[in-house]
Amino acid sequence: MAKNELNFEDLTIKSDSEEHDYLELPISKGVFILMIAVIGLASFLVLGRVGFLNLARGDFYAKRSFSNAHKVVELPAPRGIITDRVGKPLVENASSFSVFASISELLKKPEDVEKLVNEVSAILRQNPEELRGLIEKANIERRASLPLARNITVSQAIALRALNFPAIEVTDDYTREYLNGPAFSHLIGYSGVSEENNEIVGRAGLEAQYDEILRGRDGEEVFYRDAMGKPLDKKVVATPAIGADLRTTLDADLQLYFYNRLRNGLRCGPPDGACRG
Repeated sequence: MAKNELNFEDLTIKSDSEEHDYLELPISKGVFILMIAVIGLASFLVLGRVGFLNLARGDFYAKRSFSNAHKVVELPAPRGIITDRVGKPLVENASSFSVFASISELLKKPEDVEKLVNEVSAILRQNPEELRGLIEKANIERRASLPLARNITVSQAIALRALNFPAIEVTDDYTREYLNGPAFSHLIGYSGVSEENNEIVGRAGLEAQYDEILRGRDGEEVFYRDAMGKPLDKKVVATPAIGADLRTTLDADLQLYFYNRLRNGLRCGPPDGACRG
């Protein structure tokens, strides 16, 4: 055999005397099981968190995302009218103004909250601490705007609009006027601002007893903006729903008749129910 001839065995078979530099071992089954468990756990945590944010907190984050490009303004709804047995109104809703703060705008620039509190409280003649506490307790998941003051004067409305704060919005509102109030006050009661969130609620009498019926559902108006925050358009996305009317069994004319006689010093009572001086 020639010296330059090379056999196949010389290429594939090593000498028994050749030392091995390393030894290859197969990966154990436990390593694969551990990797699958880790990947499964991580997937479960990620999918669980995504599911929680979509199901439990989806509305909240949708509103936050919506507010980045839009400004939502609350439109107060008038309360229902209370009437006597023949439909004669005992109360009326008169036009007024209220000031609301956009919660999303306040969250965008928390550094401006202090300036807003000081200037708004000075115009409204309120305690700054009370106004600051009202803002801090605002439920951003429940509503998009917070009423800072209800039924403000025309001069206060003009001064607040002159501030040009993006978070402040002066809107049309309604205040309750009671017709022949002294004669019906012990029955009708009155409505006023709640101590918790400045909402208009019934405080006494029929106003409080049937508050859920009389209270309307506030609407919302959306101001659309571009990426720079400049207003583009506005649209009423929820029309205010007026509260339901409440018809009582009162006879307004008869009630006024006896009230006026009693006010003039006449006594009405037994034995015959007649009124005497």
